[in-house]
Amino acid sequence: MKLFKTPEDRFITWIDYPYDSHYMAFEGARMHFVDGGDRDAPVILMVHGMPTSSYLYRHLIKAFVAQGYRCIAPDHIGFGKSDKVLDDGWYSIDKHQRALAELVVSLDLKRITVMVQDWGGPIGLRGPVDMPERYERLCILNTWLHHKDSSYNAIIRGWNKLWQPFDIPGSRQHDSNFIRNISSACVCLLFKFMVGRQPAGAIVYSAVHGGRGLSNTDSTSYQAYQTPFPDDASKAGARRMSLSLPFYNPEDGNAAVQEHCYQALQNWTKPAHFIWGASDLSFPFKAMNDWASVMPNTSVHAIQGAGHFLQESHHQEIVDILLAQIAEE
Repeated sequence: MKLFKTPEDRFITWIDYPYDSHYMAFEGARMHFVDGGDRDAPVILMVHGMPTSSYLYRHLIKAFVAQGYRCIAPDHIGFGKSDKVLDDGWYSIDKHQRALAELVVSLDLKRITVMVQDWGGPIGLRGPVDMPERYERLCILNTWLHHKDSSYNAIIRGWNKLWQPFDIPGSRQHDSNFIRNISSACVCLLFKFMVGRQPAGAIVYSAVHGGRGLSNTDSTSYQAYQTPFPDDASKAGARRMSLSLPFYNPEDGNAAVQEHCYQALQNWTKPAHFIWGASDLSFPFKAMNDWASVMPNTSVHAIQGAGHFLQESHHQEIVDILLAQIAEE
């Protein structure tokens, strides 16, 4: 198995990230994680998605540690400071789920609040189903769990097409009909700049800034999210996540387990707090409301003006909402 370790000196771009590095071995690769705060404190487990890392949670880690929490923020293998397996076929959502479960068990984490966003939902919400005794509550940011009634809008389906290789029949039909069927101008812009490049910095920067500044390579966030991926080979994990959406690749997306978790969480009686970026085009607020309505002990909060990566743009609001809800439990 070929591995790539992003050189440490590249991470000079990770400002406001004064955290020591910790590592756990998983199937021959090292998974990096942050472990901040008192070891005996209640835990907030922060699970990122694509194409981000623990860096996305840097402000939240600082804020919650100051409030007396222990914060664990892993980088999935293939992301952040974790090893990059260079074989695209190595990756699956099941492997990410199992690596996270192994981290929870190896650290013997208990009294966990799990905070999930993007692919962090399908990955991080398996733990409360498989090991409910370790978890106290859910904090669900813009994400999803696949189930039989899941609806994927044109933006998600267009995103998936952008990553499909050219040699798959019917893929990347980037002609006028395909573009015309994508309702969002933002996705059209992403299409222009992203085919064949997978620029993590542009993905995050554009989502935070409403599609503007896709090539703003001087911005702090653009540089930080580019840092782990110096070349196309290092982006295997990111590519595989985009191609693991269950409507396209149910096996690598672990669709059956996602369905199981979605159904099981309808019997989750501990608190579940939904905190949503209301301006997210990929995961609309209505989808969150529909999800929250089938769970028994939820709170629902919309952050106006926040998009998909709300940890980057509205971190203080997330902290304030979650602390207030915990105080009321």
